[in-house]
Amino acid sequence: MLKAAELAFQNLRSKPTRNLLLATIVALAVATALTLFVLADSIKEGLRAGSDERGADLTISQRDAADLLSGYVPIDLEPRLAIIPGVAAVSGELVMFAPVDKLQSIVVGWTSNAYFWRQLPLSAGRLPKEADDHPAILGSGIAESLKKRVGSNIEIFGESFNVIGLAGYSSAMNRSMIILRVQDLENLSMRRGQVTAFHLALRRNQSPTDVTQIKEKIQAMGKLTVSPTDQLLANDRNYRFLQAVSRAISMIAFIMGSLSVFSTLLMAVTERRREIGILMALGWSDISIRATI
Repeated sequence: MLKAAELAFQNLRSKPTRNLLLATIVALAVATALTLFVLADSIKEGLRAGSDERGADLTISQRDAADLLSGYVPIDLEPRLAIIPGVAAVSGELVMFAPVDKLQSIVVGWTSNAYFWRQLPLSAGRLPKEADDHPAILGSGIAESLKKRVGSNIEIFGESFNVIGLAGYSSAMNRSMIILRVQDLENLSMRRGQVTAFHLALRRNQSPTDVTQIKEKIQAMGKLTVSPTDQLLANDRNYRFLQAVSRAISMIAFIMGSLSVFSTLLMAVTERRREIGILMALGWSDISIRATI
């Protein structure tokens, strides 16, 4: 077997360009597959981490919506949700992507009674007051990208907003958010009386049966879907499409890499027929000959 290994390394050195090309093709195929799977998982993990950091246990969104951002839920459901037994707090949230000083950003609007305001970890500045005119709070990540601080102004769809605070969130999603009052974002998005989702914080020591009953009561209110924070993308069609594309491209990359390896092995056998015949005549076993290839 030692001689077979030596002969195999000699064959590798005899065709350096071909072997380097094959190694590159296989490496690109593996890297493509891994990158796509990591991208899909990072989106899901980022959304889960952001919801967990804000203390959300359940998220209510529109049933049959193509994705989380395209659906809407009537904002007047908030008081009905707050009185459900087992629900500790409710936060209504309107979400959209918008150009902020020519940089596409995540902009969210929270209802005035949202518990997110009470749990917002400010690293600088203060929370909005009723008398404030177009206040905004920036996550530390987006504040750094925009080079803004407390007292600066930002422009969203041509409207000027005053930065009154900086949020000290740690998750990547929350660090990238711009937080407004829901009424200000409603005026910009033309979605009056609507939110994208409601987030619920449940009372402690809720059993699985209690959580199931809460879900059933909420779903009875209309065309609503109730999801745990770790399953927010389970019904998102865009996310499922991304997963399908990832699997398809990964399969194509795997097949291309496999065909490249097969083609190279076939060429190696074809080019070395005389050499293989001599080795067989010398008494080499099939296993030893395969090892050299």
